[in-house]
Amino acid sequence: REHPAGCPAQAGSLQSPRGGSRSAGMVIPLCCTVPQQGSLPPSEYALACRPWVIILLIIQGVVIVGRCWMLDLWGALIMIITVVIGYLYVAGFESKVFGNSQPMDISMNWSWGFINFVNFLFDTLSLIIWFVYRRPLFMWPYIVILLAPITGFLAFWIAYKVHEDFVTPAYERQPVYSRSTYSGGGGGGGGG
Repeated sequence: REHPAGCPAQAGSLQSPRGGSRSAGMVIPLCCTVPQQGSLPPSEYALACRPWVIILLIIQGVVIVGRCWMLDLWGALIMIITVVIGYLYVAGFESKVFGNSQPMDISMNWSWGFINFVNFLFDTLSLIIWFVYRRPLFMWPYIVILLAPITGFLAFWIAYKVHEDFVTPAYERQPVYSRSTYSGGGGGGGGG
């Protein structure tokens, strides 16, 4: 059986005690949905999200400066890595080792979304700890501590929506009432 993206999917097989094999109930795709030979062109939705990604990267850059000012150097370092991956996602890159990447490449989208999700989890934990144990006298740390998880979640959400647009076929993205799956009307059974 072929996977919708053209990748073969095989069901796992289990050895039975009697020597035969039986099929497991779960299908495990053995390759990813992105071809290994290169990157895929971005969808129209991904290109429409590009300005929002750039705005989030700028805000995350401001948060990096605030974290350095607050001496949260580990948080700033992780966010620098996040912004660099986001920049490579928006701009694309050429590499002999990693291959070439187009702007808004789906594989970079997955990387950027994942690191933002992990960063969101840790920043949310940091936010809770900050409000429980620290009481600063001025407002700047509160703004930085609040912006970090918000930008991480928004970046993850955009990456998720771009991924959802990538894996959902175009006909499924149309509203139900605009699909023409049935050509005739009628219906109703007869009584009998």
